[in-house]
Amino acid sequence: MDVSSKKPSLRAAYGMLFFSATGWAISTIVMKLFIDELPAFHLMLGRFALAALMFGIIKRKSIKMTRKLAFHGTYLGFFLFLAYYFAVISLSYTTASKSGFLVALSVLWVPLVQLVFKRQKPNKWVVLSVTTSLIGLYWISGLDGLGFNSGDAMAIGCSVAYTAYIMLIDKYTLEMNEDQMTFVILLVVAIFSLISTLIFEGLDLKILIDGWLPILVISVFGSSLSTYFQTRAQQVASPESVGIIMLGEPLLTLLMAIFILKESVTTMGLIGGSLLLVSLVIAVVKKV
Repeated sequence: MDVSSKKPSLRAAYGMLFFSATGWAISTIVMKLFIDELPAFHLMLGRFALAALMFGIIKRKSIKMTRKLAFHGTYLGFFLFLAYYFAVISLSYTTASKSGFLVALSVLWVPLVQLVFKRQKPNKWVVLSVTTSLIGLYWISGLDGLGFNSGDAMAIGCSVAYTAYIMLIDKYTLEMNEDQMTFVILLVVAIFSLISTLIFEGLDLKILIDGWLPILVISVFGSSLSTYFQTRAQQVASPESVGIIMLGEPLLTLLMAIFILKESVTTMGLIGGSLLLVSLVIAVVKKV
């Protein structure tokens, strides 16, 4: 067992998870601002390669590679890459609102996985929080009733991959040093992103150089820090609480879109956002 640092308190873990959600929300807004300038896989490559480089330099003294670390980190990195990959591809075939709703279904899959594979029944507060959040997600997404298509399937694939990522972190985080694990995860996602860039877009270094500012912002807040804080938080936070608290991302994205992007929001969207906030409060207060 190779665990170097003291476990955070549950309250601190919730704060770390909410910070991760905030980082993803910031990343979403930045990506929307620069979507026409940065191809999707170039952006993934830039953000994770830079994140791995920065994290590796800062934490170089605590990172010691082992076969076990490489195996577990590669496993985790692969599922995190799949989550991002499916999310990116889904936007080419379905609406952003439907994709956002379906991607967030990990909040439902996590307790179901716990029930099926661990025979662990969710308590009443988990059920209430998940139900409230699903209703909130439905309303905040503004679903238009369009039929199911391949993009929707990709978005669901993203939620399944991210659920696997959450469950695997829960399994491995107590065995491994979080600094080492975070570095390997970031590096693995960067490698898979490079492969995808070469296959789907053709590597163009000028794109990465010209887009250094959004890549830097997303790399710091949406990749390096968010991955590290989630890995560290799951030393004490339950998988169910991770799925629920991460719903802060669509809620914060909604608020940032209103104030930064000047997007309009419907009454149903505001109600949905309020329900997401309620589900977050339940998760924290009742320590699900």
